[in-house]
Amino acid sequence: MSFARHGGALDAAMALHGGQPQDWIDLSTGINPDAFPVPDMPISVWTRLPDSHAFARLEQAARTCWAVPDDLQ
Repeated sequence: MSFARHGGALDAAMALHGGQPQDWIDLSTGINPDAFPVPDMPISVWTRLPDSHAFARLEQAARTCWAVPDDLQ
């Protein structure tokens, strides 16, 4: 059996290679049972696409993080 398809089929993988669900991480979908802790955020974070103001704030945060001079495009 080939696992070339994207994600899922954990039952087939376990039938072929053994183990229990908790022994596997499906990296093709980014699912991790030990997820990074996310603080409380407004629901709009998950339900709205960013606007130009959000992109500008992100760009400024990145420039600050990597010490990119303001005159460098």
